Order: sequence, then C-alpha cells, then structure tokens
Amino acid sequence: MRIIHRVISSALLVSQDWKILLWMKDPSWWWVYAHCWHLPWGWVEEWETLEEAMLREVAEEVWVDVSGYKRKLLSPVWTWESFKTLAWWERVVCKMQFNRFLCLAPHTSDQISFTAWDDFVKVMWMWAQDVLSCTLVPWSIDFFETVGLFDYLQ
Repeated sequence: MRIIHRVISSALLVSQDWKILLWMKDPSWWWVYAHCWHLPWGWVEEWETLEEAMLREVAEEVWVDVSGYKRKLLSPVWTWESFKTLAWWERVVCKMQFNRFLCLAPHTSDQISFTAWDDFVKVMWMWAQDVLSCTLVPWSIDFFETVGLFDYLQ
C-alpha cells in the first residue's frame, strides 16, 4: 500500500470568554472522523510557512481572520497515521504531522462571527468544560492535553 505524507497546521481558537471554536464535517461526504468535533486544520502547501497555512485554513474553513489574534506555535509536533481513500478510490496510508497553534482572540465569542460552509454541518463556540463531553478527533484530544485544558477543567 502506498504511503503519503502530509504536513498540517491546526488552530485552537480561544475567545476572551474562554470558548473554543469547533466544527463537525458532513458525514455524508465519507470524511474520516466525520462524527467528531474538529479544530480548524489543513494541509500546508509547499510555498507556505506553518503560520501562513494556519491563517489560510482558518479563513477558508470558518471565515475567521485570526491575523490579529495573539498566536503561539505549540510543541511538540504530533504525528498521526490513518488510512485514506483518495478521489480516484486509491486507498493509501496517510502519515500526518500536526503543527498546532494556540490563537487567543481579542474579543468575546459573541463578537466573532463565522460561517459554516462546504463540508461542515456544524460550527460553534463551546465552553471549555463542554469540550470534555464531546466526541473529538484524536489529534484534538492530544492538542487539548498539550495546552493543559483538561487539567484546568478537572
């Protein structure tokens, strides 16, 4: 089976009132983890820096401009491997390298508008404590552990 590699930038968007922006993909599109809540993320194009990719992906996925947010690239880089079916029905192993940014908004969640579009069925601001009861993708769980969200809430 062929192996493909993807470098990914993702963002944890936190509002001043401590809400987190999460989204869910449309399960009818056969996405991996379509039933789970995701942080905004996407592939890094070869001409982009990690930060440029994160800014672009957040703008494309939820129409939020985070260029004015306080941003910090978190470590360590996290890796994940899964099977993926490409558009021409080829099944491959996808090895992903997740680079995660913490983005602190200068506004409360009710002051930040977003748009759900394309392959999303839900986009919403959630209280940090409500995240514990959500079904999250594995890389989001690790991200929250990295920033100490679960320790803070327990």
